[in-house]
Amino acid sequence: MPLFGKPSFKASRKVPKRRADAGSSNTIQLSDKDTLDPNLDFSQIPLQLSLGGRKMMFQNGSWISRDAGSESSLQESDEATALKEKILILEEERNLLKYKIELLLDMLAVSQSDLTYMEQEICQLKKTKN
Repeated sequence: MPLFGKPSFKASRKVPKRRADAGSSNTIQLSDKDTLDPNLDFSQIPLQLSLGGRKMMFQNGSWISRDAGSESSLQESDEATALKEKILILEEERNLLKYKIELLLDMLAVSQSDLTYMEQEICQLKKTKN
């Protein structure tokens, strides 16, 4: 019995070509709407989506809320712009307060250094007096 017998796998073996319809590749073109369902009319049925109790509809290139009509989407956009403006105002106020805190810390450091200098000067005057 030979140690190295005939190999059961030949490397020079050619792999057969796959058929076009074999495997998981989808041969139906999704852009061809009639192949999906000929009864569907996409011109009259807009794309709708429901997530977390909110219904949205895709019209004219944007998503519109359909919970209480198109007025709610306008109100939401107005509310969003108002909140963005409020965020900008609060960020400006926060930056001003940060600047004031830095200025107060600088003033405190200067006054502390002045105080230590005066205390050292008083100690030297007392030593010279004695």
